[in-house]
Amino acid sequence: MRKLDKKAQVSNLVLVGILIIIAVVLFKFVGFSPKVLVVLIGFSLFFLAFFRTDFALMLLILSMLLSPELGLGVITGRAVVIRLDDLLLFVVFFGWFAKMAINKEMGLLRGTALNSPIFIYISVCLISTLLGIFRGYVRLTEAILYFIKYCEYFLIYFMVAHRS
Repeated sequence: MRKLDKKAQVSNLVLVGILIIIAVVLFKFVGFSPKVLVVLIGFSLFFLAFFRTDFALMLLILSMLLSPELGLGVITGRAVVIRLDDLLLFVVFFGWFAKMAINKEMGLLRGTALNSPIFIYISVCLISTLLGIFRGYVRLTEAILYFIKYCEYFLIYFMVAHRS
């Protein structure tokens, strides 16, 4: 069984490599826009996360170490930046979520000791953010960006704790 996993891992890596090379060649020589290249890479990462979650998580961790920041603007004196790993995280998460939707026996959540504290923390953050928005203490765009950033780390935890 272990050999099969190694073969599957190598074949998935080769497949992703081939897709990236095709996308780069199409971009360089045929003249596709960079948006097409990003979409092709996104789809290949989605399918990688669908078929090999472990490998996609390793790629996600590597991207967290090396990803650049993309400046989007300024809110209340602070720069709004989205890192490349933030985008990659959502692509990998949706691939993993699609895998869970098809494989019903995986279950939505496995019981861990941290599930309850995480859901309590997210609930408190959501309630306090909504109160801040309704009272006018924070703007909607700021609140959404910070709330999503907090939840990203929990998505990583759930993917690692429930990988298969």
